[in-house]
Amino acid sequence: MSVLYRKIKIIIKNNNFHKNVLFAALNCEKLLPIYDVFHRKCQWGDTACLKEQIILLYDIALQRTPIFGIEDIKEKLQLIAPDLDDFNTPLASYALDVCCSFDEVLEYLVSHNNKNIENSITHIIDTIDLYIQLKNNIEYGDPHLEYKIDSDIIMQQEYERQLSILQKIKTNNITEDFILEIRTYNNDLKNIIM
Repeated sequence: MSVLYRKIKIIIKNNNFHKNVLFAALNCEKLLPIYDVFHRKCQWGDTACLKEQIILLYDIALQRTPIFGIEDIKEKLQLIAPDLDDFNTPLASYALDVCCSFDEVLEYLVSHNNKNIENSITHIIDTIDLYIQLKNNIEYGDPHLEYKIDSDIIMQQEYERQLSILQKIKTNNITEDFILEIRTYNNDLKNIIM
């Protein structure tokens, strides 16, 4: 586990519920292009369903929307999560990680357990991990696998993106203007893998 990931976990632990929801919404929005590539190339799934969930998360962060119907939303999410046995492409694995990350965020809305946010981040890291392994032809049994992945620039950029987002959230009140500002900042940063 990297030093940056430990810092991320500490900030999440000290953030309030709505700030963690905002962080999760920003992460989910950053994941959306990954799922969309799968959706377009494999002609399967539903990116619009994920977009609706992101809007809901922003509304919850702003305390404009009560939390209800999460089980129904999770059922819709299950319908658009790919079964890896049905697809012969790493895109399906990436898309599944995206759906799992969203699912953990939905679970957080009910549980208020920070472990769900941490698990959501783990799915993002797993996506990057697989991408780096494939990009660099790293064998799974490589004794330096973890080091090679953690030191890759893509992984470092993702940890730094999350940390910078959390620092901004930590020091600001959640308002519509701040959400617009932080979304712009997040979207201006490099895409996670695509």
